Amino acid sequence: MVEKSIDYLARNIESTFLGMKLMFGDNMTLTEKIVVSMTLFSGFLLTVLYYPKGTLLGFIVGLFLVTTFVHGIPFAYRELRIRRIQKAYRHNVVFLDDEIRDMTSIKPNTAELDTHIPRHLATNEESYVNYREALNVLKERLTPYIGGGVRSEISVKEDLERFRSVINTASFKMNDVFSCTDYQVNPNTETWLNEHVPEVIRSATSKLDFLKETLDVLMKERMAIKSGVEGEESVREYLKDFEDMLLPLYGTRFQAEKGTVENDALLFTETGIYSLEIKNIGASGDKTIRITKDGLWYEKFKSSDWKRSERDAIFDQVNRHTALTETLIREKFGRESKYMVKSIIVIPNKNLKIENESSFHIIRPSQIVSLIREMDVVLTHDECVAVSDFVKSKDIGQARYEHLDALAYVKKIVETYESLQRDCEFLKRTFIIQETYVERVTQNNLHELLRLKYLNCDNARSVI
Repeated sequence: MVEKSIDYLARNIESTFLGMKLMFGDNMTLTEKIVVSMTLFSGFLLTVLYYPKGTLLGFIVGLFLVTTFVHGIPFAYRELRIRRIQKAYRHNVVFLDDEIRDMTSIKPNTAELDTHIPRHLATNEESYVNYREALNVLKERLTPYIGGGVRSEISVKEDLERFRSVINTASFKMNDVFSCTDYQVNPNTETWLNEHVPEVIRSATSKLDFLKETLDVLMKERMAIKSGVEGEESVREYLKDFEDMLLPLYGTRFQAEKGTVENDALLFTETGIYSLEIKNIGASGDKTIRITKDGLWYEKFKSSDWKRSERDAIFDQVNRHTALTETLIREKFGRESKYMVKSIIVIPNKNLKIENESSFHIIRPSQIVSLIREMDVVLTHDECVAVSDFVKSKDIGQARYEHLDALAYVKKIVETYESLQRDCEFLKRTFIIQETYVERVTQNNLHELLRLKYLNCDNARSVI
């Protein structure tokens, strides 16, 4: 008990001198200086009141004791609070080395990304199947990470914003801590953060940018192939109930003198032979097209003016396919007019408005059968079968083009996404380290005590 009292009195005396010393420096606010001055003055008044008589030595001793007791209490309390903070900090620092070792062991891979775009040779239909399988893999692998599930590439792109937020927060924390003089950092923590966090931030940023680019490429190329193939599938689906009458051949490709010819669909009917060119124009929007009498194409959206279109080339493509297909058939069956091939342009998109003034048949799938039935009968059923079998025998298979290998591409996207997820989990844990072992020094309350305790007057940046 006596030792504690002596210790308390000693701290009071020490705090009194500290307070007096701070009075003449810049480490105390004006309010604190006024409070200390009033406390000293109060001590002086109490001494005068209670020691009106006596020696000068007694007066000085009384003044010192009263001043020490009255003035020292707030400074002693301040010292007590600082010691508690020190104790708590030392308790945290005990676990810092273990924490850093654990974090170092799980540091994500920051190797440079492989940005190669995988491509392969495939038919349009094969590529379409490849895209569907890729989208299924994307949904299956990323749904556990994304709330609400993955509907398309857009869902994944929207989800990337949360990663951007983590990266920005990590960058902000690093810049705030290491460029601001109002922070004090454990030296081991500062070294570790400087060695690891910026590297992971750079890696995560490159992965995020890569994902945005790859998802854009995937969506753009998938929609391009999806539009064409789904347009052809919709026509096949509609004509399924009329196959006995129409004898359709889809995607037939044969060799001609001037190269290969591939028809989207050939129909062999008693009213003649028809080559269908299927164009799923405007599948992604509300558009109007106008074809003038001289074969020029114009298009516009709701709120825009008419603009010339580059789709005039469709007529050249149709004429070429029709002419070369007709040449193939007539070389076998003769040049009678009944073997002439007629062309039809089919646009499956119901949202597209068509204003056709040309001589070409430009129709919807639902109009194909009615148009054919309006024509005169020129062939027998047996002749239709014979011509169909002949063209089928000339089929060399659909052409293969260089397409994006969507399945391989999506696997790369998923791997990058999961790697980015690990990067951001790592960065989130560094937030905790910074919040635990990095103290923000301000001008108020408890942090002001830390400032007085830990910062020297010559250098505003110091370490605990």
